[in-house]
Amino acid sequence: MAEFGQEIAADVLAACRQNAAQAAEAIGGLFEQSIQLEIGEPRAADAEALAALPGDGGLILLFEVGRQAAALLLPRAGGLLPEWCGALDAARQEQLDELAATVGKLLLPANFAPTRSECVVVADFAVALQQGMLAEAAKTVSLTVQRQEETAGALELIWPLGNAAALLPEPRETAEAVIQDEPAAAERTAPPSSDYTIERLPGYARSLLRIRVPVIAVLARRKQRVSELLELGPGAIIQFDKSCDQLLELHAG
Repeated sequence: MAEFGQEIAADVLAACRQNAAQAAEAIGGLFEQSIQLEIGEPRAADAEALAALPGDGGLILLFEVGRQAAALLLPRAGGLLPEWCGALDAARQEQLDELAATVGKLLLPANFAPTRSECVVVADFAVALQQGMLAEAAKTVSLTVQRQEETAGALELIWPLGNAAALLPEPRETAEAVIQDEPAAAERTAPPSSDYTIERLPGYARSLLRIRVPVIAVLARRKQRVSELLELGPGAIIQFDKSCDQLLELHAG
């Protein structure tokens, strides 16, 4: 299996071209715009390419693949990003994390599907990529945004990054270290913290809670002949071999 580096440039290009329409629909749908994405050829993400990136930053969709990651840069320039992207509340952050999860599966090859996807706001793309340990032999693919017969800038898909956690507001190593520490005896017997809310779950976990599942409550069961059913009318009483204080059956899905 090829490593997650420049060796998979052809596979990344194929995935981007195959799923460009779906990625455009997902991005444009969240930002309430009708856009199309034109996919360019892979090229080296060298110092010259980094210098050409917009200096005022924007959003980065991070797609973690094992210990490495890819980044999709969404610049402020070009008018694609709405004003609310400058200051994200919890609801908007969740929407962008879900967008990252969707787009990551579309733009990366199936055998390199992201294990985790998140969105972060950055002030300078070049600085952020350096913090994320962009590999020396990194590659980038441009996704030019077409909107109403005009070009609205370009998104850059860049990979691989060696330390995506450095771009997150709270580095994951800190949280992992706390979890791995052996709790004190008093902590082991203490009840769970009441401040653990749904909002603290990662975006992909919160999205699962919004899946609609049909639920059926079964009071009781009884088999009857069709002739007996035809004799039923308004006010008829059906007796079941089950008392009213017994548990109900709940069927989900």
